[in-house]
Amino acid sequence: MVKAFDVSKFRKNLTKSITGMSSGFNDPTDWISTGNYALNYLISGDFNKGVPLGKVTVFAGESGAGKVTSVQVTL
Repeated sequence: MVKAFDVSKFRKNLTKSITGMSSGFNDPTDWISTGNYALNYLISGDFNKGVPLGKVTVFAGESGAGKVTSVQVTL
């Protein structure tokens, strides 16, 4: 039988093992607006926030869906 993965234990061990990461995992405080309220809401759950600054964000989708265009307009 496989044991369930304990995320809190993983975070605790990871934070201890990486020097300078004593603050742990934090929610982002700064956001980059995409310029589109609907897209902001889909990404962050807030109409005025968009892509979190300092976090890894992945845009995935079908070819030709406008991923690159959306990122270029945002940045």
